[in-house]
Amino acid sequence: MMVVDTTRMTTPTTGLSCRFCGASPAIEATVRGHQGFLIAMRFLKLQGPYCRTCGIATVRSMTAKSMWQGWLTLVSVVVNPLTMLWNLYVWTRLRRLPEPQPGPTQPMDPGKPLYQRLGMLGLLIPVALLGFVFYAGQRDVGGAGIGDCVSMSGTGRNADADMVDCSDSSARYRIAGKLTNTTDDAGCAEYPTATVSYTMERKTGSYVVCLEPLTK
Repeated sequence: MMVVDTTRMTTPTTGLSCRFCGASPAIEATVRGHQGFLIAMRFLKLQGPYCRTCGIATVRSMTAKSMWQGWLTLVSVVVNPLTMLWNLYVWTRLRRLPEPQPGPTQPMDPGKPLYQRLGMLGLLIPVALLGFVFYAGQRDVGGAGIGDCVSMSGTGRNADADMVDCSDSSARYRIAGKLTNTTDDAGCAEYPTATVSYTMERKTGSYVVCLEPLTK
């Protein structure tokens, strides 16, 4: 009868050892990080091989930093989530490894899970940015339609208008007409009740809104 030693089957042998502690088994992987500083970006990476413990420690550390350092450019708002998704994929691979066999040095301290770290508060940054963009979009007169109301501040070239609810105390005018792809307000003559015009120039086009006084 053949006797099969199953003890070795429980621990996969990859032939690699961790570059940080020398333990095995280990896998090749690259942990990434991202930093966005208003006008500059940094793309970070730290390559293995990693044992389970050192790999998870690196994923937690670099992802936590990206959570609060990686949002302050427009490109970063897209790149940073992709970076963290990549690290999640690496983390999933590392979690499949068994506990490392002792190596020449101590493995890294994995530290607290991400959900227990202050870096998690950094996720509020993109939420706040998206909220601001949504709020600004809701008030942009460029997206207003006939019958919507606007507030108005300043005069002449310094005038500024925002779309507001008609019941808002700051509402001063109602949009009687809207001219697209032009900055010439002569077309507002078609709307007899309009007494004021407001011109906007956007990357998506130019608009003139013809405004009539709002009677409350």
